[in-house]
Amino acid sequence: MNTNELLPSLAIFTLIAVLIIAVVIFARFMRKPGNRHPMDTPRGKAIQEVRDEEVTEARANDEASARR
Repeated sequence: MNTNELLPSLAIFTLIAVLIIAVVIFARFMRKPGNRHPMDTPRGKAIQEVRDEEVTEARANDEASARR
């Protein structure tokens, strides 16, 4: 291999290596529960369900008030 072929090969290998390392680090980071989005936890899902119920009730009340 001459220099004209070696440099692009090195660049591609470096890019692939950095991407693999980034994926591994991101996967390790996301394994820790404290680093996840709060709504992805069971407690967060329960809170979201309560909020959805409140919104549904509020909309029903608004529609009932508008009919009067």
